[in-house]
Amino acid sequence: MSTSYRIGNRGTSSSSSESTILKSLLELRSSSSHDDNSSITFLNCKWSPRIVQSLRKLLVRDGRFFSTIKFFDCDFNNNDDDTNTNSYFAEILNMILAHNVTRSLIIKGRNGNDGEEVTTACESSLRSSSLNVSILTALREGISINTSLKSLRLSISSGLNVSSSTTDVEDDDDTSQWWQAFIINTTLTDLDLSGSYLSQSTVTGLSNALSLNTFLQSLNLSRCYLNDQFISEIVRCIQEHPTLTKLNLSRNYLAKSTNTLAVDAITDLLRSSHDDDNNNKSNIGCFADIRNVKTLSSCLISNTNLCSVDVSCCDIDTTTNGGIQYLAKHCIPHCSDRLKSLILFNDDDGSNNNNNDDNDYINLEKSTIEVLATGLQSNTTLVNLGETTSSSNKTSYCVIQHLLNINRGGRRALRSNDNLPLAAWSYVLARAGNIEYDDDDTMDVDSSSTSSTAAAEATSASVLFELLRGPALLERR
Repeated sequence: MSTSYRIGNRGTSSSSSESTILKSLLELRSSSSHDDNSSITFLNCKWSPRIVQSLRKLLVRDGRFFSTIKFFDCDFNNNDDDTNTNSYFAEILNMILAHNVTRSLIIKGRNGNDGEEVTTACESSLRSSSLNVSILTALREGISINTSLKSLRLSISSGLNVSSSTTDVEDDDDTSQWWQAFIINTTLTDLDLSGSYLSQSTVTGLSNALSLNTFLQSLNLSRCYLNDQFISEIVRCIQEHPTLTKLNLSRNYLAKSTNTLAVDAITDLLRSSHDDDNNNKSNIGCFADIRNVKTLSSCLISNTNLCSVDVSCCDIDTTTNGGIQYLAKHCIPHCSDRLKSLILFNDDDGSNNNNNDDNDYINLEKSTIEVLATGLQSNTTLVNLGETTSSSNKTSYCVIQHLLNINRGGRRALRSNDNLPLAAWSYVLARAGNIEYDDDDTMDVDSSSTSSTAAAEATSASVLFELLRGPALLERR
């Protein structure tokens, strides 16, 4: 059984004194358990020479290995007054990467409220710390030689600008040099930059690196405030990526300048409590522009490796001739048969705070539902388009969910091979009858267990009937 160690305190940095951290590290070094599946989390830690030395004994001298090493809200920023603090953290990163002591490294910058995810562009620009030159350099040099790291998450909400990682080269050359480490590294398969405000040079460098990297399997750019140009750059560079299977571009809203953000913040504070304007409406989703949707569509058709793509909460137009209908007509019927999940809807975007106001939900027009259903008739592999919980969508969306359930039940196996042996039918149908399907009725937390079981059985029976009788059931619905 894996063990999880915690160094520091989630409360405030003052709670994580040097003596407290040293005591925790001493106890960890003295422990007899050396499980390679254990993880270690540093919370609100401020670094010092003694702490660095203790970590050196743990990681270098003792050769301890941890499956995951996390740094949450620790002391590192780009303030020139904290040069020593930054150099200490850079030294720690050098130890971790150069000596191959972990498979997963997570660095999440401090924000205004500990433990709270940054959800607006205003918060990201006004509250957080960012990585300075020495830390970026340590990451660049360490990643280029590391052979154990499989997953890296950098969530730096005030900005991840790698064009300042050294001072002796031009910005463009520096950016290219920083991303060169990701091209060289052959073990990193999961890159998560969610919540990081990406600069233009960073996006350009990332795009170039992605076009040359042949090992990355998962890329998460959720909440990175990517604009139209950035989205186009990234989507185009992965259009024919040979190994990428998972892409997350959800919750991307066009970035604003710092001055505009400050004005918006003050305006929100002064806005009366009865104002009906939703704060999120001031931001425009990156897929509101149909041109970006077309670029995404081309990528999904060309890339034959992607299995999961999330573009929810990006303002894709759900009206007639909008982005959703374009994908339904030009992408869904023609995308790769490996694509199982294309998340277009996600009503639970974290902004509602359990408020069931229908204004917070996506409203799908009847014509959009019909176009989606037509597109799914030609796709036998998609099993997930996300969730829409609006009461106005519930009745009509069940047609879409029914088609997705049929795909999950094995429609492809029965339709793609006319010579499927009769003996195989029993296995396909038995599997379809035992699958747990997504259904609004079965997922209703207020319904009794008896009614939920009955609804689940009805869904399974409906799928089995559809597989055996073709489109007859759907036409009756």
